[in-house]
Amino acid sequence: VAGMIILFVVVINIFNIINTTSSDLYLRRKELAQLRVLGVSKRRLFKMVMLEGVIASILSCVLGIVLGTGISMGVFFGVIRQFFPAKYVFPWLAAIVSVVVTILILCGAVYVPLCRMPNDVAADLMVSGD
Repeated sequence: VAGMIILFVVVINIFNIINTTSSDLYLRRKELAQLRVLGVSKRRLFKMVMLEGVIASILSCVLGIVLGTGISMGVFFGVIRQFFPAKYVFPWLAAIVSVVVTILILCGAVYVPLCRMPNDVAADLMVSGD
């Protein structure tokens, strides 16, 4: 049951990363088109957007690991250790895997929309009301 709950949370997290990244790129299409007009190549634009995403992913993973560790240590020492003599062990492998998987999912979520970006930047620059 615990494995199914963890799998459900992981799948929801994957879809959340993909959805947030795709919507962010869609909302920034005018900005990205302006950069293209100024001479930024698709490759350079890809690197720039990817770096932004990787930095945000690493910071969010570190914050999640710190908060999760704090909460789990609080529950462990406050409740579990009162009933069972056990030693707290930090899940290094799970933390490293979660950071790597998050970055890989983000890279795919950025790569696909940027590859599908049209070369016609004029269409992205013309937004109704501007």
